[in-house]
Amino acid sequence: MDLLHSSDPLGGITKRCLASENDLVSSMSHYRVLYGGMSSILGHNVISCSRHYQLPVNYLLSEQFNTTIIDKICTSRTLPESYSQTMSVLEFIMLKRGIISIPDIHFDCTDVMNCLITVCSRSSSR
Repeated sequence: MDLLHSSDPLGGITKRCLASENDLVSSMSHYRVLYGGMSSILGHNVISCSRHYQLPVNYLLSEQFNTTIIDKICTSRTLPESYSQTMSVLEFIMLKRGIISIPDIHFDCTDVMNCLITVCSRSSSR
């Protein structure tokens, strides 16, 4: 998991444990995050997320935390051309897997692979 960055950067399990209605699960989770630090999986996830996104642990654990801030941080760290290349690669992979198609144009796997190689080699040569 890329430093917990998914739709929920803390990972679903971390948030569910911390917000559990079961007092034991909730208490143990909070203890592991706040006092277990890097020796705890939950603590490690929260601390890594805090460091990576430069956000306070208390904010990440609060009800006010919103994943939109993570999207904004990631977007601000990404060059427009890198974003465009990434989206191109994603679309080629979706074409290759048959998730999307281009009407009236047939790409076989070889065509898609050649496009992927071209896009990826341009990004690595810079």
